[in-house]
Amino acid sequence: MLVTSEMGRKPRIGDPRSGGKTGAGRDHWTACMSVLLAGGGIHGGQVFGTSDRRAEYPADNPVAPEHIARTVFHAMGIDELTAVDREGRPFHLLEEGRTLTELF
Repeated sequence: MLVTSEMGRKPRIGDPRSGGKTGAGRDHWTACMSVLLAGGGIHGGQVFGTSDRRAEYPADNPVAPEHIARTVFHAMGIDELTAVDREGRPFHLLEEGRTLTELF
């Protein structure tokens, strides 16, 4: 199971679009978000990585979408992420990222 979104929320309350400093809204925030992985060999009850004390930016073990994609492929038994084009030339389907093997 994978639960994620394309962004988190601003760490500070008071978004200008929802009333400014007196508003209760929080705008989109792409620098730090959460992902939930379960099943597929993932060991439960783990937390991987932390954010800074304001939850603004990753503090340790930063993870990018390409890491999550590689980890999901690995859980499905797909570790070879190359293909061949019409001319017979190999290319990478996912060039960056790494499998988060620490989760298994």
